Amino acid sequence: MCKIRNTHATNGYGLLVTAGDDSAVQSFRVANQDDSITALTVKGDGNVLCGGITGASGYGALETTTFATEGQCVLNHTGSGNVIMMNLPTADPEVAGALYTDGATSAGVPKALMISGG
Repeated sequence: MCKIRNTHATNGYGLLVTAGDDSAVQSFRVANQDDSITALTVKGDGNVLCGGITGASGYGALETTTFATEGQCVLNHTGSGNVIMMNLPTADPEVAGALYTDGATSAGVPKALMISGG
């Protein structure tokens, strides 16, 4: 295993990858040992794809788009199945835009998805 570690307590810089110029180019890619499954791809235009595992497992890719608004994240589910958000708080976290449920969830008992006003 390769490990990159900065142990400096007050200047903990990590890894900078400077590569890619558009959506057709992979700037950074993480794959399994035989390069048959891509776990993470960062495109040259800033798009990030997570997953890439398809088929019987039912897993797909999470893609965020180029942001028109700082901090914006768009989830776009293009296949069949569900978008699942697990382990959300069950009370308002009082952070503007944070998601939470209207009380504890349990199997077969849906709860409203709420967005905090801060």
